[in-house]
Amino acid sequence: MQACFNNRQPTLGWEVGGGAEAFEQRGPVELGEEFTVLTDLSDWVPPSRLKDWIEQEIERLNLDIPHIAESSWQPLDDQPRMLLALLSFAYATRVFCLEEIAERCFSDAMFRLMCEGSVPFVHELSSFRRRNRRLLERVLAGVFLQAIRDKFDLEVIWLSPELVQDLSSHAKARLDLARHMDTR
Repeated sequence: MQACFNNRQPTLGWEVGGGAEAFEQRGPVELGEEFTVLTDLSDWVPPSRLKDWIEQEIERLNLDIPHIAESSWQPLDDQPRMLLALLSFAYATRVFCLEEIAERCFSDAMFRLMCEGSVPFVHELSSFRRRNRRLLERVLAGVFLQAIRDKFDLEVIWLSPELVQDLSSHAKARLDLARHMDTR
């Protein structure tokens, strides 16, 4: 099977559940312009599901000790975990400006839930994003993968390196966009 991002080559291979027969029966999955840097994943799935996916990705980080050792994030501390979840949720839902993220922690029920009632200051969000960019990229890439699985009803067994790289590039692009929005 093939999946294309933004109509560029090369296409990305998928192997789906059900063995070779299911693999051959399924036609190509064209993501095309549906998944871009500006896609609001809450248009694809309910925000509560995004929250669950983010929490699952953060739990996976807890198991990856070598990667965590490279950053300042401590897996047992609740504050960095909350900041990681909050920023991941914001970026997954196209909220890039740190001031807007902080404001939504007061005005939006889902953001309030993500920050666990402890609204961070903008400088805390900025500092965390700068120190933990790789963790944010990793969580976002995992959430993007979950969204694609859900949107196209795919049970992915094997992930091509190209797909992983493409999702990571989308995550990096969102973080770059967020950083640029905060410098104006």
